[in-house]
Amino acid sequence: MRYLIFAKGGIESEIGSLLAQKIAVRDLSAEITQSHEVKNVRSLLVQEQFDFFIEVAPTPTVSLFKKGRKKQVHTCFIWNSVLSEDRSISRSLTADLIYTDLPFSISRVRFVGSPLFDLVKARLPAIDPAPVSRLLIGILTDKNTLPLARVLSKKLTKTGTAEVEIAIVSRQFDHAISILSKSNVCFVFNDLSQLVAAYLNCPAVRIDRNSIFSRRGKSLAGEMIDKINLPRYKPRKLRLAIAEAKRLVEDHQYCADMLVRYQIVKNRLGGSSAIKKIVEELLEMMN
Repeated sequence: MRYLIFAKGGIESEIGSLLAQKIAVRDLSAEITQSHEVKNVRSLLVQEQFDFFIEVAPTPTVSLFKKGRKKQVHTCFIWNSVLSEDRSISRSLTADLIYTDLPFSISRVRFVGSPLFDLVKARLPAIDPAPVSRLLIGILTDKNTLPLARVLSKKLTKTGTAEVEIAIVSRQFDHAISILSKSNVCFVFNDLSQLVAAYLNCPAVRIDRNSIFSRRGKSLAGEMIDKINLPRYKPRKLRLAIAEAKRLVEDHQYCADMLVRYQIVKNRLGGSSAIKKIVEELLEMMN
């Protein structure tokens, strides 16, 4: 069978690549084409014949699904809604299967777990058990908050007792996983980083660029995180954020309480078997 997987970039492309690997394992005769360009995908759908078209994205490219339907191609949309502010899926989307990575109820949309957790598990490196003499601190940021992350890094390394590593999580996913897998504590600047820290059980301090009291523009994942009351700090409160990180390292009971709340998040997101379930349902549809 021939599969066409479309994901524009960032985390979506990482999930698309992992999906392709799982399909290849289950369907030994699979021919899989991956693309990051809308024009290329549109051309492929017109000129070639595929059995399945799959898109991984925060928002579906409806026109591609319409082209797939005209060619009688089975279609699947994997809604990467972690950073999405949308509460609904386009009514004009004609996909045969629609999956979401967050557990909210929307008609036509199924939740089978979080592909993000599958991705973290697949990229998790072997952890060196050798003891370290310095405190290891990870900072997961994005392009917009990178300058603030660098300011924070300078403050943390001022005493010479801590080692700090920074990663832009959407662009350096493997590096971000590597950093958190060995860190004593971390600072995160967005919901994606917060979920990665939760999966890896790395105590995290959240720094929010926007007002912590504003719900406007908050992602679906952010609303779920808010329900378990994880601490957030404004950029001008870096001193308090650093004090929070120190407490997480030194107060073991306080840290344990946070990890319990992390487990609540992981339970709601259904563990790390989402992509396996999606592939099984894709193959069932073809049989």
